[in-house]
Amino acid sequence: MMSGSLLVLCLVLLLFGVLAAVTPYPGLHQLYCALGVLVMGVFLVYDTQLIVGGDHRFAFSPEEYVFAALALYLDIMYIFLRVLRLLR
Repeated sequence: MMSGSLLVLCLVLLLFGVLAAVTPYPGLHQLYCALGVLVMGVFLVYDTQLIVGGDHRFAFSPEEYVFAALALYLDIMYIFLRVLRLLR
């Protein structure tokens, strides 16, 4: 259920980004960046949940620790870049 929600959030972010690109309203770009930070925060929680394990269908196995660390690193970098864009 969480991966479906993330797909919908990404599609909303994509459509909002297109709207922000064609609309000259300057506050819309900051709203887009804030929405991006929130979506990337949800991705960070989702990837952490996959690493911790449990009865998920798509969980990282202990042999895939490099990919799990890379997923967390990319999530944190995306959040950092979005915050930098938000603060300019």
